[in-house]
Amino acid sequence: MSEKNETFLQTINRWFRTSISVKVVTIIILTLLLLIPTKMIEDLIHEREWRMRGAMSEVGEKWGQSQTIHGPVLVIPYYEVYKTYNEEKEKYVYTKSEDFYAYVLPDELYINGEARPAHLHRGIYDLVVYEADLSLSGTFPKLKLEELGINSDYVKWENVIVATGISDNGGIQNERLNITLDTAEYELKPGVGISVLTQSGVHTEIPYQDFVNSDKKNLPFKLDLKIKGNERLYFVPVGKSTKVQLKSTWKDPSFGGQYAPDHREVQDSGFIAEWGITNLNRNYPQQWANRNYNTELSAFGVDLMIGVDQYQKSFRATHYALLVIALTFMTFFFVEVSRKVRIHPLQYILVGLALALFYSLLISITEHLGFQVAYGISAVMVVGLVGYYSRFVFKSSRFAIYIASGIAIIYGFLYATLGSQEYALLMGSLGLFIILAVVMIATRRLPMFQQTEIESN
Repeated sequence: MSEKNETFLQTINRWFRTSISVKVVTIIILTLLLLIPTKMIEDLIHEREWRMRGAMSEVGEKWGQSQTIHGPVLVIPYYEVYKTYNEEKEKYVYTKSEDFYAYVLPDELYINGEARPAHLHRGIYDLVVYEADLSLSGTFPKLKLEELGINSDYVKWENVIVATGISDNGGIQNERLNITLDTAEYELKPGVGISVLTQSGVHTEIPYQDFVNSDKKNLPFKLDLKIKGNERLYFVPVGKSTKVQLKSTWKDPSFGGQYAPDHREVQDSGFIAEWGITNLNRNYPQQWANRNYNTELSAFGVDLMIGVDQYQKSFRATHYALLVIALTFMTFFFVEVSRKVRIHPLQYILVGLALALFYSLLISITEHLGFQVAYGISAVMVVGLVGYYSRFVFKSSRFAIYIASGIAIIYGFLYATLGSQEYALLMGSLGLFIILAVVMIATRRLPMFQQTEIESN
C-alpha cells in the first residue's frame, strides 16, 4: 500500500514504528509516568519511618523519653504593691499584685556524665535506649534585687525554690533525689513549681534569705541524677560558664542542638565529648524578673540513634530515580537504533517498573538486614532481571551484558554518592557531566530531522 492510500491510523502507526523523534517523545512520556510509582515509594518510606518513630515513642512511654536536663535554677516569687486612689473613701489604697517571679541562674555549671546504651526490639525495629549517671555541680550567686528593681520586703522568701528541669520524670531512677546546697541537703519533690522555664522536673524550697543575708559570695550545689531515656540526651547551658563532659560506649553518636562539642573522640569503643559554653553564647541573661525566655532553644547534646539514617538514605536514593530510569531507557534506545530492533513501549514500561521496584526492595530489605546489604541485594536482583529480559528483547547476550553492566555502574555511582555526604554535590555534578558528555558523543550523528526506518531482524 502506498503512503498516499494510507489511512490516518495507519500513518500514526507507521510514525510510532519508524520515527526516531516520535520514539524519543514516547520514551520521555513513559519516563515521566514512571515517576508516579516512584512517588508512591517515597510515601511508603515516610510511612515506615513514622512507624519506627511510633515504635520508639511506645518504648519511650515505658522506658523513658528523650531527656533534656535544664538547671538547676533558683526561682524567687515576689509581688508588687500598687497605690491607687479610692474616690468613694477619698483615700489611697495599697493593693498587692499577683505573684511575679525572678530567676537566678548558676555562675558555674559542671556536668559530668556517662550514658550506657542498650538495644530493645519492637517488632522489626531495633531501638536504642540508655541509662545515664549525671553529676551536676556549680555555684549560685546572690540575687541582685536592686538591679532587677525588686523590693526585698516584697519577696516571698519562704517560697523560694531551686528547680531542675527534666523533660520526662518517668525516666528518673533515683529512689530519693537530693540536692546539696552548701553543707545542707534537701530532698527534691516532683514538679518544678512553675512551668515558665520548663514543663516538668523536680524542685525543693530552700532558705535562700539566709544566704542573701550572709557574707558568703556564692552558694555551691551538687546533684547526682540517675536517669533513663531513649534516642537523645540534651542539656541547657544555664551557667554563666557551662562545662559538660559526656562519655558512652555508643560508637556512632550524632552531636546536635545549638552547640557542637569543643572536643570529641569517637572510636569503636565509644565516644567522649566536651562542651564549654559561656553566657555570651546565649540570648538570655543570668538573672531576670517578670519576663519569659525560651531557654531550651539553646539546648545541646547527643543523639544515640539507629534506623533513621537508613530511611533517610533510602529516601535520598529515590531522588535519583528519574536519572536511573532515563539513562536505562537511553541505553535501550541507542541499542534499538544501532541494532535496528523494534522495542514495544510495553517493554520499556516493564523495564521502568523493575527499576522503580528497586527502591521498594531497598526499604523492605533494609529494615531486616541494614542499608548496605539491602542495597547490594536489591541492585543484584534488578540488574539480573533487566539483564535477563534484555537478552530476549535484543536477542543478544552481548548487548544484555552491556546493559546489565551499565545499570550496575549507575547503581554503584549512586551508592558512592549516597555514602559521601561531604562530596555528594561534587560527585553528582561530575557524574552528570560525564553522562552528558557520553550522550552528546553518542548522539553527534543521530538524524534528528529525518525519519529512519527501524527494521526488526
